[in-house]
Amino acid sequence: MTQHLIEPFTEGALEMLVTMLGIEGTVVSADEVPRAEIAASMPLEGQPGGQLLLGFSHEAATRLVGEMLGMEPDELEEDDLADGIGEMANIIAGFAKTRLSEAGVHFNLALPEILAGDELASHMDGKNVLLGKLQTEYGDFDVAVWFA
Repeated sequence: MTQHLIEPFTEGALEMLVTMLGIEGTVVSADEVPRAEIAASMPLEGQPGGQLLLGFSHEAATRLVGEMLGMEPDELEEDDLADGIGEMANIIAGFAKTRLSEAGVHFNLALPEILAGDELASHMDGKNVLLGKLQTEYGDFDVAVWFA
């Protein structure tokens, strides 16, 4: 798989930031596997199958989800945080699915899973991971995608 396959996912992330949060983001190069504290992981089922992972620091996730839900970060419960980053993964993956289907890459979306701590450490081991990093005024987050 080539690096251009990450672009529909980073474009989807930029679109999500504008439509859901009313903020701009910038895609910057990412050359190392994300070291997130919390992540949304979504299987991309099909041929080829794959995985989307959005990785956040706890602070960035709290600030972004708080803005998305119209809540102060200190008002968020852990369930709100999980729901928020899961919804971000749904939006980004849906955008990418549409774009990639136009290029002949087809997959179905499954429910996102929320990962934290040790669950993240081995999640991407041995995978050919395509990476993108987004910078926002509320904090940065990583977009990682791999296909089988």
